[in-house]
Amino acid sequence: ENIQNAVRAAQKIRTERIQLDEKIRKDMESLRKYVLEERQQSFAHKTSNGFVKVCLGLEALPQSKAEDLKTLGQE
Repeated sequence: ENIQNAVRAAQKIRTERIQLDEKIRKDMESLRKYVLEERQQSFAHKTSNGFVKVCLGLEALPQSKAEDLKTLGQE
C-alpha cells in the first residue's frame, strides 16, 4: 500500500509539473508576443516622427538645404 501511495504521489507530482510547464510555456509565449508588439509600436512611433529626416538624411545637410527639401516634400 505504501508503494502504491508513493506511485500515486509521484504521478500526481508529474502531472502537476507537466501542467505547470505548459502554463509557463504559454505565459512565456504571451510575454514574447507582447514584447514584440510593444517593440513594433515603439518603432512605428519613432519611425513616423523621424522617418523623413532619417531617409533624406536631413540631419547631415546644411540647414538651408534641409529647409529646401522639407519645403519640396510638402508641395
